[in-house]
Amino acid sequence: MKDTILFFERKYASVYGGLMGVMLFMTASSYAQINVWKQYTNDTLQLLWTPLTADAWLRNHTYGYRIERAEIIKGQRPRFTLLTPQPLKPLDKTNWKRISPESAAAYQAIYGSNGSNSAEGIGKNEANQQEMRHFMALLSAFKSPEVAYQMGIGFRETNLVRNKKYLYKIYAALPQNAKNDTAYIAVDTSKPTVLKSPPVLKVDELEKTVVVHWPVKSYAQDFVMYHIERSDDGKVFRRITKTPLIHADRRAQESSYKDSLGINYRSYAYRLVGMTPFGVWKTGEFITMAMGRDKTPPSQPFIESAKHIGGRSIEITWKQEPQEADLSGFWIRRASHIDGQFKNLTVMPLPKTERRFVDDKADLSATNHYIVYAVDTAGNERASFAAYASLQDSIAPVPPQKLTGKISPKGEVTIRWKKNDEKDLMGYYVYYANDPSHEFSQVTHQMLVEPEFRDTITLRSLTKKVYYRVVAADKHFNHSQFSEILELKRPDSIKPVVPLITSIDIKENEAMIHWGASPSDDVVEYRLYRREHKKEATLIKSFIKKDLIIREYKDILQPNILYEYYLEVVDESGLVSDKSPVQAAKAIPSFYLTDRPQPSVTYISERKQTKITWSYAAKEMHRMIIYRAEEKKGFKIIGVASHKEGLFIDKPPRIGTYQYMLKAIAEDGRETTFSNPVEIKL
Repeated sequence: MKDTILFFERKYASVYGGLMGVMLFMTASSYAQINVWKQYTNDTLQLLWTPLTADAWLRNHTYGYRIERAEIIKGQRPRFTLLTPQPLKPLDKTNWKRISPESAAAYQAIYGSNGSNSAEGIGKNEANQQEMRHFMALLSAFKSPEVAYQMGIGFRETNLVRNKKYLYKIYAALPQNAKNDTAYIAVDTSKPTVLKSPPVLKVDELEKTVVVHWPVKSYAQDFVMYHIERSDDGKVFRRITKTPLIHADRRAQESSYKDSLGINYRSYAYRLVGMTPFGVWKTGEFITMAMGRDKTPPSQPFIESAKHIGGRSIEITWKQEPQEADLSGFWIRRASHIDGQFKNLTVMPLPKTERRFVDDKADLSATNHYIVYAVDTAGNERASFAAYASLQDSIAPVPPQKLTGKISPKGEVTIRWKKNDEKDLMGYYVYYANDPSHEFSQVTHQMLVEPEFRDTITLRSLTKKVYYRVVAADKHFNHSQFSEILELKRPDSIKPVVPLITSIDIKENEAMIHWGASPSDDVVEYRLYRREHKKEATLIKSFIKKDLIIREYKDILQPNILYEYYLEVVDESGLVSDKSPVQAAKAIPSFYLTDRPQPSVTYISERKQTKITWSYAAKEMHRMIIYRAEEKKGFKIIGVASHKEGLFIDKPPRIGTYQYMLKAIAEDGRETTFSNPVEIKL
């Protein structure tokens, strides 16, 4: 089999040259697609098609192809007519016409001595051979439509009606249950097929080399082979590709060709020539100018030293060996980090004779890394290895700002602050004290990189608060001043101590409650409660803020009700104390009744009597005591009347001026005050 393959390649190498090693887009697939091309000119339509895989090509040319045509009418479904009652197959050996090298190559591809008309049971070597035969057959068809007709993969139809639109359907005449592929292509007879111009070449100008490339995938339906032509003067072009170029990778968007030149900076004109699937070569309408360019950079510079010489100045020295004739100068670039972006320190490159540069604007707040770039007349650069220069920095960072923190109920401390802006900042240290006037001690075992610190403290301490300060340090070990003090209160787990109600002063229906101060120093509220017999206690007064110094409260009592009083206090942590011991109070009944009788006196002349009546709103049982005074003398009791009688008759001893006054006495002994006196003249 090896001998046969060699014979095949050698025999047709003169026809296709170096194309034998290119396998185009032939990849195995269980379901092969069919590509189809068209060309319509002078009322004549030419079609060309091929499966994409060798096994499908072998199978299909065994069974042949059928072609159907339908006129495209708007609003109607296509009605196809069979144009090939007999499937199109390759001509047999007897009728094959070897009229050209292409027809001979196609014949060998189909009827070669080791060719097989079956795709079954082929080994690896034979599969490669079949792919090569498929490839050679397709190239022959592309180069000569007549060969495509002999191979049964080409079709010509003449005398088509103009100004019509047709849809052609091409498929293999396989058995009914076999997997098949159908290709469709539309044809418009109102205008001939327009032959496109090959795309404009793009170029990459390299060292004594020009690489041309073009968008081959987007032109796959227009051109199948290419040649590159070059001109020294832009007028006379010669072909620089010995064999046609074929796009070998269906996935690639572009194809390219490298033209090796013997010299740089000599301009050439390039253009692309493409061959259509029907063997027509079309020359590109546009040219592209390009030349080989110097792409070889100078030798690598070597930085000998980079040292701080005072202030913000750093001196860089280097050597350049060997020094090429086309060396143009040097760029000095600096970055604050070895992996950062290096920027030029000069507007123009330094002269090629320079070997020293002073950077007088080095960054004091960051690290300074330097690279020397040698540049030649073509703009090619080569970089030295980076060098680091250390500055003697004595400027300390600013103290950390905006400290915040909290302590959890378990004693876990979290402190945060604003991150410093210094570029050379290295980290932070945290300090701690139980009293702001004491010396602060460092609590960080190692430098903190982030502006956050976590600590754990005991909650069982006599000190209610803790204090923190932070110091920032830079990479030159300069330390900032202390930050402002952050004061944090320990979470309180001990309830405050409630004070005692020291006394209750009762005056008739008023009670003045007195109490002492709580010994706890974090009390923020005093609460006074009152409870009536068999009722829930109610808060009658809360003392907060400036009222915390009040130590008494006056309450109004209702008669015959026993009141109980107690206190609670609340501290800063919201903890509530126990209740104080209860103190009781009850209103003291008054000796005097509240209301007074209002007397009224009437003289009955015919009887020489005075009638005393009164109004009195009290409901309790009482007696009314009647007093009389004569001519501004003292009052004397003249009688007693019950509350049921409601009046009293007096017989004055003589004519004159009298005053009457009343007092009510209840059954429990309480009495009213004297009524206002009422005067009458007889």
